[in-house]
Amino acid sequence: SGNYVSPTFNYEPRLNKPPLSYWAVAASYRAFGVSLAAARLPIAIGALVILLTAFLIGRLVFSTDAGFIAAITLAAAPRMLLFSRRIIIDIYTTMFVGLALLFFALAEAERAPGRRRTWLLAMYAAIGLGVMTKGPVAIAIPALVFAGYLAASGRLRTIATLMLPAGALVIAAIVVPYYAALYAQEGW
Repeated sequence: SGNYVSPTFNYEPRLNKPPLSYWAVAASYRAFGVSLAAARLPIAIGALVILLTAFLIGRLVFSTDAGFIAAITLAAAPRMLLFSRRIIIDIYTTMFVGLALLFFALAEAERAPGRRRTWLLAMYAAIGLGVMTKGPVAIAIPALVFAGYLAASGRLRTIATLMLPAGALVIAAIVVPYYAALYAQEGW
């Protein structure tokens, strides 16, 4: 429709999902023309990012071999095959949540404070983009995983080192402009 604030699906308003997945398909249409291949390309790229993320987490936590096994196992999973070939936005949600987990793991492994901050800010950006894809579930899943990890490792008190106020600002900087524009266009 050309309206990037109020998405539509089959010419009907579709305001129950945030718009990032629609924007990705619209950008692909603009770059490659309107076609099934152009619609599926962003999903396929998202699936490849998920596989790369699985590899990097496996390599970081265990070994390069573990990373390959994680990526190959995930690539062969029936749902991954199905979702990466169809236009199902859960690929984007999984991609951004996976990236948030990767950036958290990189921050936890980092010794240099400046680089740790960079990984944490990247984590919050991934969470913000996840919210723009599926909503608050992109905050809840990583938060539960991080809290569980810190509790299991006896480091729950270190939650203060996760730059929560800065993270909230990063997420808000990504999410609030869209919802402000949506409110301006559609009202409450």
